[in-house]
Amino acid sequence: MEGTLFYDPQQAVPACFCPRCGGECYAPTFTCIYCERRATA
Repeated sequence: MEGTLFYDPQQAVPACFCPRCGGECYAPTFTCIYCERRATA
């Protein structure tokens, strides 16, 4: 599979932390991975 681009979300740096539970939020959706609420960056 040489030449195939693969995005691994576990390697991404958190864009912000959820103000409700303190979970990590990632761009572009800014949705908390724990409580699934949308956070603001």
